[in-house]
Amino acid sequence: MKFTAVILAGGRSSRMEQDKADLRLPRRHGEPSQTLLELMTSIVRQAGAETILVNRNKTGFLNDEYVHQGPLAGIHAGLKACEHNELLLFVPVDMPLLNVDLIHALLNEAELKQEPVYFQEQMLPLALINQPEYASHLAQVFASQTNNSIRAFLKHIQAKTLDTEYPEKLISTNTPEQWRQAIGRI
Repeated sequence: MKFTAVILAGGRSSRMEQDKADLRLPRRHGEPSQTLLELMTSIVRQAGAETILVNRNKTGFLNDEYVHQGPLAGIHAGLKACEHNELLLFVPVDMPLLNVDLIHALLNEAELKQEPVYFQEQMLPLALINQPEYASHLAQVFASQTNNSIRAFLKHIQAKTLDTEYPEKLISTNTPEQWRQAIGRI
């Protein structure tokens, strides 16, 4: 299955107090230490991503058109950067326990049903077939400065939820405490 992965790593990481994308995982099995961004890039590559875009708001990366609007601005940037009718996976950089099987489950459901899909436990990752109205809707939301939440966007695009037996794999690491907990599970 062909898909493009958009890694959302453009946030300010204010609760973490340092850039989450640059957090280093401990060495495992003699392998070199990886940053969260390197890990997520590796995971989506192993899942079969044909193209990987990184929304980072730094030179050399995909940048938000609408700054300080959170992950929704990264989703908008990814939608605009990709072809219409292309299968896309939006994945946050801060989910170190996410795995290839979960990604495949999400992508398979989105492709099979031709509907946007996310896991019931989290609003991201999100798999969808890129439609032109998605980016234009988000542009209107940002211009009006109303209801700019991922939840509202998912409702607008009528995204469906998918259950998983492994909700613990969908933990986001937004704080130092969540980071320590996630590291303990790796």
